[in-house]
Amino acid sequence: MKRYMVVGPVVVLGFFIGGAAAALKDSFRFTPINVPGATVTMATAINNRGEVVGLFIGASGTTHGFLDIRDNLTVVDVPGALFTSISGINDRGEIVGLFGDANGVTHGFLGREGSFTDIDEPGPLFTNPLGINDRGEIVGLFFNTNATVESFLFVKGSFTTINVPGALTFSQASGINDRGEIVGSFSDASQHSHGFLFTHGFFTGIDVPGATDTTPQGINNRGQIVGTFSKEGRGMGFLDSGGSFTTIDVPGATDTDLFGVNDEGEIVGLFTDASGGFHAFLASPARGHDLPSQH
Repeated sequence: MKRYMVVGPVVVLGFFIGGAAAALKDSFRFTPINVPGATVTMATAINNRGEVVGLFIGASGTTHGFLDIRDNLTVVDVPGALFTSISGINDRGEIVGLFGDANGVTHGFLGREGSFTDIDEPGPLFTNPLGINDRGEIVGLFFNTNATVESFLFVKGSFTTINVPGALTFSQASGINDRGEIVGSFSDASQHSHGFLFTHGFFTGIDVPGATDTTPQGINNRGQIVGTFSKEGRGMGFLDSGGSFTTIDVPGATDTDLFGVNDEGEIVGLFTDASGGFHAFLASPARGHDLPSQH
């Protein structure tokens, strides 16, 4: 069953999902990422320098972004914003995400060296950037006034709508690598989620075998894709290496959701514990378990 996490006005689109083939429990080392005093922490992206970004909800209920560099965690807020949420980071340290202004209006943003630039497509209710590559190409989604959600590619100040085949009222472009390969998901007529890979003008479907919903979230330069899938009401993450799927589940978690992967195969995401708490994590490939690339 699809489930949306709403963080203030920010909608983080994910599916807390469920079981497939047995996970390779010894293939990854899991390290929790918890912002002190936060009630929720979510890691959304990791670059090739190992810098992790995400969001957290503080004790007051306000959403803030964070940047974690080698366990040195910095809170990131757009100046004057009511809330800030970070979704992506590239190797140049540029970040993308959402913020709410003093009037309660939601905007996308690009952050570079402490300076923030709005990313807004005229017309939609708001624009939600989700991923950025080293060329500064940005992908994400529009929330439209007619209650539909569409994917976009933003290059050099220009928006292009990505028309995903089979999508009716919802699609999101979640990740983009330096080759310009884009991953994302869409909902079909039955409201189930399917993944897609968009490269060189062509779409390829991505569905975890046996899953009711598949939601790719990130892609690295080796072509490895991470995301989440649902089956029988419980959530697990997946790693897709050239069509070979590996289930990734944080030990003891009731749900695991994967958002980002770098070229070293390090993965970040979110897990739910037995008491219903949300925590960010870093999953690092264990020595001797380097997984193959797609290309």
